[in-house]
Amino acid sequence: MNPKRLWVLKKDKFREILEANPPPHIMERFGYKDGKELFEKEKLEEVASSLRFMEKSEWMHETFDKAY
Repeated sequence: MNPKRLWVLKKDKFREILEANPPPHIMERFGYKDGKELFEKEKLEEVASSLRFMEKSEWMHETFDKAY
């Protein structure tokens, strides 16, 4: 059996995308001024897992559609 192909976004690229387009609700909730400060204080994995719950789907689509 051949494994299926899998498309994966590398952590470095994911962080680059979020630093350039900080998630607005997360930024507001925690009072961070920019994406760099966000990742100085929070783990990438925790930010990533909170996106689905804290950010609007429109922001998600706009941000990641541009990046892809």
